[in-house]
Amino acid sequence: MTTSWSGRIAGLLGGLAALVFVTSFVVAAIVSAPGRLIQRVEPAGDTASLFGDANDGPGVAIGSPQVYIIRDPRAFLPELGPNDERYVSETYLRERGIYPLQLKTVNLVRNLVAASSGLIALIAGALWWRLRHHKAPAIPG
Repeated sequence: MTTSWSGRIAGLLGGLAALVFVTSFVVAAIVSAPGRLIQRVEPAGDTASLFGDANDGPGVAIGSPQVYIIRDPRAFLPELGPNDERYVSETYLRERGIYPLQLKTVNLVRNLVAASSGLIALIAGALWWRLRHHKAPAIPG
């Protein structure tokens, strides 16, 4: 009796882990779909006195262009960068408390969830298979 319940539980856990594995890729694809190459900038009027003049775009660049997910269309400036990256006003993001999500973060979480659920699915599947094919010892007599 114990083996049948153990086998059912292992099979259920393996199936759920496999479902989480597949779902992690689907959810990551949906979340990352609006991602764009973005350059965050401090508008020229805000920082020109601190960092010098901003002659390579609408302001002073913050870091390098990254793929971000920003859902507020008003955060984008009308200009495009030399590699077709969109400029985003850091001042606008800060004033509204918007923290852009990096595609790197989405991929990291997806990879962690996929690796752990895949490992759990493999272990539970192996346990399920072992319990299903395990022969009970014969009782002499």
